[in-house]
Amino acid sequence: MATADNVITSARYDLRAVRGSSFDPAELLVYLNRVVIVLDSVLLSMDSDWLHQTQVSAGLTAGLQKITMPTRCISIRSIWVTDIIDSFTDLTFTAAGDTIATAAGTFSTNGIAVNQTIGITGSTSNNTNDIGLLSVSAVTEILITVNENVIVNEGTADASGTIFAQKSDEVVKKSTDVIHEKRMQISGTGRPYYWAYEGTDLIFDHKANQAYGLFIRYNQKSAALEMNTPMPYNDEFNELLREGLVMYGKARRGELSSVDSVLRNMINNAVMTKAIRRDHIPKRYRADF
Repeated sequence: MATADNVITSARYDLRAVRGSSFDPAELLVYLNRVVIVLDSVLLSMDSDWLHQTQVSAGLTAGLQKITMPTRCISIRSIWVTDIIDSFTDLTFTAAGDTIATAAGTFSTNGIAVNQTIGITGSTSNNTNDIGLLSVSAVTEILITVNENVIVNEGTADASGTIFAQKSDEVVKKSTDVIHEKRMQISGTGRPYYWAYEGTDLIFDHKANQAYGLFIRYNQKSAALEMNTPMPYNDEFNELLREGLVMYGKARRGELSSVDSVLRNMINNAVMTKAIRRDHIPKRYRADF
């Protein structure tokens, strides 16, 4: 895959030095990141499958009604609530064999089963936010083995972590006003049934009557590019991003005006063309037609 440096190097052919003044690499990297932000926004407006869709697990503490939005979250697709299986302070995460061990001996008793999807929070290196969700390939009372080769060593029997099991109880999205109206009608605590955005938080209708695990599926905006990092979207939009970078460079020299609106229109048209091509399903004809 191409790196940001490759795209910037290519753009320099259209941004040659003028009167001995050339663009600093760091400046061009800032411009390139601005174009990526616009591209993310256009893809989101089209609900495109090109967006970086990911899942994380999070904990809703008993007595609370909100959590912070996931890292680089651009929009939430769905939230699912689950009971906490258990919290541990004596876990051993082992990369060799991809296992999680406990001396407490309660994995099977607490309902962990083969083919189940689990998540982890409260861990130093093995949070779902960092390594993703895990699928169980084998389980005993003291040992979980997972299919994914992502477990990070954390020492012997001294790691903490809360384990969640994925369930199919969805928390339904509502407007912020609806959530606050429901809160006025609710006097007790309970499990969350509805959620809404509120600034950088996700808020719920009920105060949690116990600790709950939340599986959150969301669209994640692109990480800020560095010179040596791969370009986003598997190089699909590299030429478009290069053109946007050139436009920002020329605007800085006064060769272009209203670059933001022109850039958004250009990206919108290019993405729409790709989306039509990507979504097209050819009609199948019968052999005897």
